[in-house]
Amino acid sequence: MFLAFAFIFIGMEYYFLYRIFKYDINNFLTIGILGVIFSIYLYLLIDERLPSYYDENKISFVSKGFFRINVVGVNFSNKNWKPILKFLRIWIIGSMVIFPIIFNFENSTYLILSTILFFSSLFLPLYGIGKYYE
Repeated sequence: MFLAFAFIFIGMEYYFLYRIFKYDINNFLTIGILGVIFSIYLYLLIDERLPSYYDENKISFVSKGFFRINVVGVNFSNKNWKPILKFLRIWIIGSMVIFPIIFNFENSTYLILSTILFFSSLFLPLYGIGKYYE
């Protein structure tokens, strides 16, 4: 249900960005399509529990289908998997809302800063959550 409301809201945002604010559709269509694919995958197809060997061994990657995540220094287990999965689900929806606005800059300095913001907003909290619940 949350996913449906999020997609409706994001669709309305993309419509307003394209029609009213005259944003270039190429700047936000790619992240929108990838966001839809990954959010559907994260909400519907990723298991809430990892296999038991993740609890018994120190494993720093998770692989399921085309979804692969490897965080150096974080050992995935069932203790930290649910908070990590919750963060990834919220982050992908949030990135579909926020980053089309940020990536519309023509200035290369702002584009570099927005790219740094994009990746640091994913990996720094992911590392922190993984270490906290480890």
